[in-house]
Amino acid sequence: MRAMSPAHQKQCRRFLAELRRTGNITLSADVAGLGRKTLRRHRLRYPAFATQWDAALGYARAMLAKAGPLPPHTSAPKTMGGEYAVRRGKNGEMQVRRAPAGRLSDAGETAFLRELAGTCNIALACRTVGISPSNILRRRQRSDQFADRMDAALAQGHERLEFALMEAALCSTAPDEMAGIWEELGVDAPSPLTTMSFDQVIISMGLHRKRVVLGEKRRSPHRRDTTAEETDAAITAILDRMRKRKKALEKRDWETGEPQAAEGGEVVVGGLTPQLPVRGEVAAGPEAAGASAKVADFG
Repeated sequence: MRAMSPAHQKQCRRFLAELRRTGNITLSADVAGLGRKTLRRHRLRYPAFATQWDAALGYARAMLAKAGPLPPHTSAPKTMGGEYAVRRGKNGEMQVRRAPAGRLSDAGETAFLRELAGTCNIALACRTVGISPSNILRRRQRSDQFADRMDAALAQGHERLEFALMEAALCSTAPDEMAGIWEELGVDAPSPLTTMSFDQVIISMGLHRKRVVLGEKRRSPHRRDTTAEETDAAITAILDRMRKRKKALEKRDWETGEPQAAEGGEVVVGGLTPQLPVRGEVAAGPEAAGASAKVADFG
């Protein structure tokens, strides 16, 4: 059997290196400058190349499945088309793929979560980044990581709406005591009532109360009116949380001498800074020493 030419060996090394990184045969073939038919012909003709192909593909799938899906990396809220993202392919395996135009990027995801943490309103947060709520719900169903971060943002947004309503209610009876309370609670953003009406706040809290407060996944079919005692207890609990947060911030400032800031100078909205997964190439394991597979001799 005739050995592979030096030029083809170089292209195959490039293909295997990309396949090990992306788990995407088509994308790796484009980067290496090889056609799919040529690669299939090499795979059938050279068993050593076929073995290294399978090993590289298996390693990439295992590492990408462990890392989980990642949104396209760009500074714009939505993709322009062609950005790299980690998502499942048609075969159900994780792989690096080119994102189509109009998809939510990592910057857009962070902006969405920050707005959601301030308003507890999915539709309003979607308008901020210019994406439809249906896209957000599909992403929530596909990614457990995004679903967890979205739940955390909803919980904080629900608490901020409670604080805003309590502040508005008490301002009429004790305006001196409530002056500057929003800043004292450690919230570096205006009250949600500056961008939302009372009706919108009440509706947003009602839509997510079952999930945030009671931890229920589905709405119970049995409903009843809230008693006066339950209402008083809920108001007292909100006031207690506001007092505890104020005391904790005062204690922190006393111990450190200055308020804490997020890494990189990012503004922390109500104590929640959405965290994106660490981006970059997946670190190779001990068995991956020498990421570029050697294809010295396929003959």
